[in-house]
Amino acid sequence: MQDYFNQIKYTLKKQTVLTQLLILNLSVFVVTNILDNFLKLNLVNYLVLNIGNYEYVYKPWTLLTYMFVHLNLAHFLSNILLLFFIGNLFSQTIGSKLLYVYILSGLVGALLIIVLSMVFVNQFQQTFLVGCSASVIGLLCACARYSPNLVLSIFFGAITTKLKYIAIGTVLLTTIIDFSYNMGGKISHIGGALFGVLYGYYLQKGIDLFNLNFFSKKRNKHLKIVTYEKDKDYEYNEKRVFSENRMNELLDKVIKSGYQSLTKAEKDELNKYSQKQ
Repeated sequence: MQDYFNQIKYTLKKQTVLTQLLILNLSVFVVTNILDNFLKLNLVNYLVLNIGNYEYVYKPWTLLTYMFVHLNLAHFLSNILLLFFIGNLFSQTIGSKLLYVYILSGLVGALLIIVLSMVFVNQFQQTFLVGCSASVIGLLCACARYSPNLVLSIFFGAITTKLKYIAIGTVLLTTIIDFSYNMGGKISHIGGALFGVLYGYYLQKGIDLFNLNFFSKKRNKHLKIVTYEKDKDYEYNEKRVFSENRMNELLDKVIKSGYQSLTKAEKDELNKYSQKQ
C-alpha cells in the first residue's frame, strides 16, 4: 500500500502545477459526488464558503476549499476548460507562480464579498461561493496586464484580437452584466480580477509580489568581491544536469513498473535527489 501511494506521489510530482490543479479539481468533484449520490453524505456543505450567518468564522478552511468545489457537471466543465486554456496562457506568458495567483485571486474575491456582506448585511444572507472562476479570472487578468497587446485567436480562429480586450470582455460578461443573478459570485470575480491586474502591473515593472525580497528595502553596504571561476561553474552545471537526468530516469521507472521495482539503492538515490529539488 505504501508503495502504491509513493508511486502516486512521484507521478504527481512530475506533473506541471496546472496539471496538478486540474487533477485536484477533478478529484474533489468526483469524491464529493460519489459521497453524495451513493452514501448520502453531503460533503459540499463543509467545503463551500457560506457568507450568510458568518459561517466562515467557524469554517475558516472554506476560504480555501471553495475554489476547488463545483456543484454540477456543467459548472465543473465550464470552469475546468477555462482553467485549462487560461492556465496554459499564464504558463506561456508569465511562467511560474500560477498556483500563488490562483489561490490569492480566489482569496481576494472571497474577502471582498465578506467585507461587503458586513456593510450590506441583508443582501448576502443566502450567498455562498463555490468554484474556481474567481481564481481563473485572476489568472486571465494577470496575463492581460502583463502582456496586454498579445494577439490571440479565439472561437476556433474566427476572431483575432488583443489579450487585453479578451480580458475586459470576460470580466464584463461574468460580473457587471445582470447583477441580479449570482451577485456573490460576480463580486468575487471582481476581486479576483483586481488581484490579477495588480500582480500583472507590478510584474511588468519587474516586481514579483510573491518574492519576499521585495519587502526588504535594506541594502548591504559592505560588498564582497567574489572571484568567478569558469571551470568550477562548468563542473557544477554538469553535475546538476546529471542529477536531473538520473532523477527523471528513476521517476520513469516508478511510473512504468511501480515504486516496488526500485532497488534499495535506487530508492535512497531517488529520495536524495527529491530533497534537493
